[in-house]
Amino acid sequence: MKNYAHTLLIVDDEVNVLTSLGRALRNEEYAVLTASNAAEALDILETAPVDLIISDLGMPGMNGFELLKTVKEKYPAVARIILTGQSDTPTVLRAINEGEVFRFFTKPWDNEEIKVSIRQTIKHFDFLRAAHKMMCRLKEQDRLIQDLEKRYPGITRDATEEVFVLSDEYFSGSIEDDMNKYFADILGVQSDRKE
Repeated sequence: MKNYAHTLLIVDDEVNVLTSLGRALRNEEYAVLTASNAAEALDILETAPVDLIISDLGMPGMNGFELLKTVKEKYPAVARIILTGQSDTPTVLRAINEGEVFRFFTKPWDNEEIKVSIRQTIKHFDFLRAAHKMMCRLKEQDRLIQDLEKRYPGITRDATEEVFVLSDEYFSGSIEDDMNKYFADILGVQSDRKE
């Protein structure tokens, strides 16, 4: 079985839609899961990591509005796209407001357009996830610095002052060469770079 970087979940009560969209995406680099109703989709979301959900709106039982609203609340990192036969303005606005959908497509759809949109959506959400991870790391590092400062007052100020005191004798060529020479001198070893 092939390992994919991203997983899509397509939710529609029409089997021909699941089949057609699955066929359109078969040469893409995604694992594609399908569900014929909202309950089945939620079961899949509980057990499998999903990056993007593409859902119909008009389904029996829990409709697409309720599904996407639930996905937004329980799985906010999952991108949401609507693929529906309903294209009136109130429907579009409701989907955007309640489910915070990233894209809205009407049936019938253009395969190339939806593939491009899926790529863009995944790229956008990957960026958001990476930014979120970076912010979490920065907050953790800030917390560690504050803890150090509480235990050893002045340590962070003193350390940063020492780190940036560099003599002009170390800066003669490229930054990489300069840094190699500087750290080689600190460590007491010969620099591998020829001057």
